[in-house]
Amino acid sequence: KSAGKLVMLTNAAFPPFEYVEGTEVTGVDADVAKAIAEDIGVELEIVDMDFDSLIAALNSGKGDIVAAGMTI
Repeated sequence: KSAGKLVMLTNAAFPPFEYVEGTEVTGVDADVAKAIAEDIGVELEIVDMDFDSLIAALNSGKGDIVAAGMTI
């Protein structure tokens, strides 16, 4: 929250959950992340990357959350 933004890491290749429309990542997961960001009063930044890199990027601090149809 102190950074003023929530960084969501995703692989935008899985509609309807996340996909690129024009130049923007959209979909169910993006909508949920937007609602979370609004609720805590920050902007949402979405970073589209390779699916296999998501957990490593999260663990290294490149994002705050992963939303990409992940399951346990």
